[in-house]
Amino acid sequence: MKKIFHYLLLTVFVLTSCEKGFPGTVKNDSHLLTDWIGLHLQVIRNTTGITHIAYSRHFAYTGVALYESLADGFPQYKSIASRLNGNVQMPVSPKGNSIFHPAAANAAIADMLRFFYSAKPANLQSIDSLEQAYHAKFVAGANNNNNLDASVAFGKQVAATVIEWSKQDGAANAATAYTPLGEGYWEPTPAAFAPANVPGWGNNKTMLPGSIAGTIPGAPIAFSKDPGTPFHTMVNEVYDISQSLTDVQKSIALFWDDAPNGKYVTVFGHWFSILKQVLEKEKTPLMKGAEAYLRLGT
Repeated sequence: MKKIFHYLLLTVFVLTSCEKGFPGTVKNDSHLLTDWIGLHLQVIRNTTGITHIAYSRHFAYTGVALYESLADGFPQYKSIASRLNGNVQMPVSPKGNSIFHPAAANAAIADMLRFFYSAKPANLQSIDSLEQAYHAKFVAGANNNNNLDASVAFGKQVAATVIEWSKQDGAANAATAYTPLGEGYWEPTPAAFAPANVPGWGNNKTMLPGSIAGTIPGAPIAFSKDPGTPFHTMVNEVYDISQSLTDVQKSIALFWDDAPNGKYVTVFGHWFSILKQVLEKEKTPLMKGAEAYLRLGT
């Protein structure tokens, strides 16, 4: 009886870990996700002309497309479209076709990165190469129960929907003109005396309604050059510490130096690099990793 129970348990495990013809290790393998995060970091290093803060959008919107391309294939997950800011109508996976959702996710991420990083041919070549490598892997493991063409088409439809939604957040108009307001406010500094960087970014529409409610800080300490005032004391403390940094303090500063000379290039790349390490260490299943990617990005 005990042997029969073990056999039935194993059978249930095998059946529930497969997606109609694909082994569970392929369906649930988070290497798809970690490889794409790695490539995303690579193309960022190879990209110029994009303001630093804009990379936050790239990870966030890619995370939505990734999640939406997979969620329909995992019963315990559901679309988040109704919770997003704006009327987002995500495509529904086609009836009558057996969608292999990792193939859809592969196509969705590829299209998202092509949209954001198409300026350099080398980036496009890298994106195409990784997409094709995973598609070939899926083709090799497919059988007649799966429609890879429909899977890829579904992933591309999800990406196209997210891309159109992304164009409505106002980021394209964030580089508004800014006139310095006088002493105590931001002003161009040497040597480049560069203009203000996307001063209208704070007007962008949030991805989730109400996500910044209660988060706006109070007014800053009043500017003052007079010794003994709160502002002067605060700034002077930072200056004094900077004159005698310990090796630990220098290491901390270098670790978080994400632009322009840091290892990770952007703050957002830094955090997604950490996510990549966690997914690899924990051997996180694909869908759980996609959820983590979504939460970190949004």
